[in-house]
Amino acid sequence: MDLAGTVRRAAGLLTRPAEAFAAIARGRAPAPPEGLAERLEAAPAGEVAAAAPAGDHLAHLGVMAGVAALALALFVVLVRARLGPMGGVAVSLAAVVPSTVGLLAGGVWVLSRAARALAPPMESRADGTAALALCAYATTPTFAASALVVLDALALSTAWHRVAVGLGAAGTFWLLYHGLGPLLETPPARRLSFAGALAFLWLVLSALAFVGPRQLL
Repeated sequence: MDLAGTVRRAAGLLTRPAEAFAAIARGRAPAPPEGLAERLEAAPAGEVAAAAPAGDHLAHLGVMAGVAALALALFVVLVRARLGPMGGVAVSLAAVVPSTVGLLAGGVWVLSRAARALAPPMESRADGTAALALCAYATTPTFAASALVVLDALALSTAWHRVAVGLGAAGTFWLLYHGLGPLLETPPARRLSFAGALAFLWLVLSALAFVGPRQLL
């Protein structure tokens, strides 16, 4: 997936999540061999999503992680510039940016494992690839909201860190709610509780990921 395509998909997820997840579920499978087109069209949405390679959603996650890394790097530089000599900026960058982004990306994997584990009791499709795709796309709001931490560098506070975590978790809940049906075939009656459980876990994971940047303030 190219950068422009990732940006368009992220914008679609944030503004029209139901349509975006429906398109993801329809379009993730590779072109079928001749004679199988009818079978693919008749397949459940989750089956179509699971048939696709992992590259699309991993590329999306990589771009979102890059956005978070740039925001955190700017945050570190601004904090060091305001608090004193810039000599320790390289050490701070090396300590804060990889660990925070790594924890966020690792949190997406943990979230996908939880989604797969909870799928059977939630009457959903227990498919690891589809669960990873769902979580990679659904956590887009947290990676986008990470840009808000730059405002804490200007105010030397941690308020915007909390806003980023809270907004990210709320947005993730909303995207999970819309994505569970198309990707994991979750019945409507189960989507609210399933999305709520996963969003709470993501709130905890993302809050832990932002501990490092807060320690600089």
